[in-house]
Amino acid sequence: MKTNLAPTRSNLMRLAEELKFAELGHELLDQKRSILVGELLTLVDQAVDYEGRVVKALGEAQTTLSDAIMQMGRLRVGNLAGAVNIDYSINLGSRRVMGVTVPRVDTTFTDNSPYFSAEDTSILAEVSIERYRTTLSLMGRLAELKVSIMRLAREVKKT
Repeated sequence: MKTNLAPTRSNLMRLAEELKFAELGHELLDQKRSILVGELLTLVDQAVDYEGRVVKALGEAQTTLSDAIMQMGRLRVGNLAGAVNIDYSINLGSRRVMGVTVPRVDTTFTDNSPYFSAEDTSILAEVSIERYRTTLSLMGRLAELKVSIMRLAREVKKT
C-alpha cells in the first residue's frame, strides 16, 4: 500500500472503506477464535474425562483377566481367547468446526457368542471380554478427542 497518498477526498473515502473492511475481517477472526477456543476447552474437558475412564476400564479389564488366569490357568485362558469371535468395525468420519475438519471415530462390535462352553470356564473370562470391549470403545472416542484437540489448537494458533 502506498504511504504517500495525495490528500484528496476520493483517497480518504477509499481508505475509510478499506479500514471498515479490515475492522470487519478482524472482528470475524476474533469471533472465530472465540468459538474455536470454546470448542477446544470443551474437548479438553471431555478428553480428561475419557482418559480417566480409559485408565479405570483398562485397569478393571486387566484385573479381571488376571483373576481369570489365576482361577483357570494361563493355557486354558489362552485357548478360550482363541475361541472368541467378535467382529468389529471402526468407522472414520469427519465433521467441521469453523472450517476445521475434526475426526469422528465410531467403533462397533458384533457378538457371535457363545464363544465357549459354560462348563469348566469361569464367569471371569466373559466379564474380561466385555470389559476389554468397553475399553476399546472408550479408546476410540479418546483418540477422536485428542486428534480434534490437536487440530483445533493448531487452528487457534493460526488465527
